Amino acid sequence: MLKLASVFMELDDIERHIGKQIKMLRMAQKMSQKDLAKKMDITYQQVQKYETGLNRISVSRLWQICNIFSITPNFLFENVLDVSSNLHSPGDLIPNNVATSQDIKLMLAFKTIDDGDKRNLMIKLCEALAS
Repeated sequence: MLKLASVFMELDDIERHIGKQIKMLRMAQKMSQKDLAKKMDITYQQVQKYETGLNRISVSRLWQICNIFSITPNFLFENVLDVSSNLHSPGDLIPNNVATSQDIKLMLAFKTIDDGDKRNLMIKLCEALAS
């Protein structure tokens, strides 16, 4: 019975991961939860529940999200499995800690910096502030 409980925990982690991917896509396109909800013909509260992993997303909804953002389903599942490491068995999740709103805003702003020297300065600044 204990093994079954750990499987459910992994499924919940996957739901949260997919929700974070959806949130990142939405924010990258400067789309509100209400805007996405309207395109999906659902409430913004439902979008919120999808993004937090509180509610599971059906396959047809995943397909709808892929069409809205012009992505393949593979994008939503990126980094779920770590198949390159011998320390993990298939099915182990890679922690996805870079998914807060602030992290996403920082990443999106950083991606708009074209100058490599300025990008390196930003990296050094962040490292200095972090230590």
